[in-house]
Amino acid sequence: MRESRSPARPRLPVWRSPKVSPRNPDPNRTTPPSVASLLTADDVQSLLRCSRATAYQLMATSIPVVHLGRSLRVRPEAMATWLAAQESVAGEAT
Repeated sequence: MRESRSPARPRLPVWRSPKVSPRNPDPNRTTPPSVASLLTADDVQSLLRCSRATAYQLMATSIPVVHLGRSLRVRPEAMATWLAAQESVAGEAT
């Protein structure tokens, strides 16, 4: 008669480092501060207190944007300059 085997040990998860790929050449790299401070459409929407569609329309027509692939981002300085240009004095035609 054969001896019974001991019960199988539970398998522990294999921890792997993040995959390196063309889209993610260095997974440990942090985002540069200049890119991290760019405003998204949701940020523009909350700053202007407008709809999301209006934010995207303004970004497509008049607010200077940075294209990151298919994404649109706005530099905070460009947003401040654009807002200053939109101000008008009461009674002055724009």
